[in-house]
Amino acid sequence: SSPVVKESFDIDNETLFSFGDDCLDDIDNGMGQIGKIEQQMLDAAFPIDTDTEKEVGNAFHQQRNYTFIKDNRYDKLKRILNKLKRYADRKNEINYEIYLIEDDMVNAWTVMGGRIYFTTGMYDFARNDDEIANIIGHEIGHNERKHTHKHIQRRAPIGILGNALGEPAQVAISILEKGTIAFNQYQELEADRSGFYLANKAGYNPRIGLEFWQRMARQEDKNILGKFFRSHPYSDDRYRCGMDYLDAHKH
Repeated sequence: SSPVVKESFDIDNETLFSFGDDCLDDIDNGMGQIGKIEQQMLDAAFPIDTDTEKEVGNAFHQQRNYTFIKDNRYDKLKRILNKLKRYADRKNEINYEIYLIEDDMVNAWTVMGGRIYFTTGMYDFARNDDEIANIIGHEIGHNERKHTHKHIQRRAPIGILGNALGEPAQVAISILEKGTIAFNQYQELEADRSGFYLANKAGYNPRIGLEFWQRMARQEDKNILGKFFRSHPYSDDRYRCGMDYLDAHKH
C-alpha cells in the first residue's frame, strides 16, 4: 500500500479541460480544438444512447478470449475501482467493472459500457495503490467523457447505413475487434485529469500516482515525428503536465 502523504488538491469534475495552454500546445500540436469540434458534430449526428452503449460493451466482452484471473491482485483492483466509481458522474448509467488479464504487456484499456481491462504486466509495473488508482481512474475517465463512442461514430455512416438490416451493436463490435481502443492525445490528457479527480476524491494521492509515467518515460525513444503521429502523449509529457496541473490545484 501507499505511504501516507498529507497533501490535498482542489480538483472538481468540471467538463472544461484545464491543463495549461503551454502543455496543450506542446502535447496536442494544436489539434485539440479540432478534436473537440469533431466530437460535438459526431454526437449530434450519430448519438449513442446508454442502452446501445451497454449492449455493445456486453457483446464485445462475450466475444473476447481473454483469460481472466481472480486472485488477491484482482481483489485489490476491484477494491480500488469500487472506491473510485463512487465519485463517477455516470455510475448510475453504466456498471463499471474491472478484469485482470494474464498478459506481460504493460497495458490497461476500456470499452464503452464501463468494462476496464488490466494486464498482469500493468499490475506488476505499478508500485503502489496510488498509481493503480490513477490508471483505473483514467480508464473511467474515457467512459465519463464518452471518448469510447468516437470510434463507432466515425464509422456510423458507412457501417450502420451500409448494413441497414443489421444490428448497430454488431457493426460496432466489428470495429472494436482488436480489443483495444486508441484515443487521441487530447482525450488521453482529459482522461488523465479525470483520473486525478477520482483518485483524489477516493483518498489516493494522484501526485504519487504520476511516478508511473516517470518510469515509463525511461523506456521511450522520444522524437518529433513520432510525437505528431502518436495516439498517446509521451510519458514524460504526461508526467510533467500532470505535475503542473496538480501544482496549480494544490491546497
